[in-house]
Amino acid sequence: MATQRRFATRAARATPVPTSTSRPLTPPIQLANVYAFDDLEQVDTVWEGQRPGYVYGRFGTPNHTMLEETLAALRARTSARANFLKRPTTIRRVP
Repeated sequence: MATQRRFATRAARATPVPTSTSRPLTPPIQLANVYAFDDLEQVDTVWEGQRPGYVYGRFGTPNHTMLEETLAALRARTSARANFLKRPTTIRRVP
């Protein structure tokens, strides 16, 4: 017998992401997100950087990655690091 989900769970997961035949020209902004994994091994491999992915919004989102890659390309560098955990936002140059 399935249990009834709590109100907060039903509110956060009310509907699936809508399907569309079109796609955005610019990437959507992800302000916050929680990521689901199939098992703990998958979490570990992403957390340790062995596989690409995201664990928790405070530790990076696709938007952070796109910003870092854009900054690196604009500066003709191989990488850049954007730090959003402190105020004000700082962008650190990686050699």
